[in-house]
Amino acid sequence: MPLLVVSEHLEIPPTATAASTCVWNFTSSSQDLTNVDNLSSLNTFTGSRDEEWFYIITIAIEARGGALIPTMLAAMDAVIANNPSLVAESLLEFSACVSELIIILDRMYEHCAPNAFYHRIRPALAGSKNMQAAGLPRGVFYDEGDGKGEWRQYSGGSNAQSSTIQFLDLVLGIRHFPTKMAGEEPREKHSFHKVSSTCIRSVNLFNIW
Repeated sequence: MPLLVVSEHLEIPPTATAASTCVWNFTSSSQDLTNVDNLSSLNTFTGSRDEEWFYIITIAIEARGGALIPTMLAAMDAVIANNPSLVAESLLEFSACVSELIIILDRMYEHCAPNAFYHRIRPALAGSKNMQAAGLPRGVFYDEGDGKGEWRQYSGGSNAQSSTIQFLDLVLGIRHFPTKMAGEEPREKHSFHKVSSTCIRSVNLFNIW
């Protein structure tokens, strides 16, 4: 019941999410959140360095990518104001930031082994939707006490839920569509955060430019 109540209040599903496992689940020895060597996770499923490293790489990417938000919002305004020099300047900063994000991501292999991620970490994050092969044909039973409860199915935690990645997609006009693997229903596409019509117009103009 505490999990269900808190999840409803925060408007997130009662399962592992990118926010709950990464963004709300760390501490830092300094104010520089882009340096993974300063970060550590508060809680993990496996207690392994591999899992913690996977999370803190994600945190550093979020921290660095977040600095682009005012830059790219200004670029959208510059499109409307017909200020191509500011748009070009913003795009150069965008490119430099993405290069830095790649450098951070490349550090994933330092302490997160692919085998450890696939066999130990991924199952804890996989969720309960389309998980018949894992022995969860109906998902997970959420016990509400007094004989009440229900079976629920949720997609698990994924970096596709990253605010930074969704923002980068949004400003570049990149759209994602549902995918379907053999023998399963189409997966839900990850929806963007709600944005105003003004922002959408700015993005469209930005893409045309």
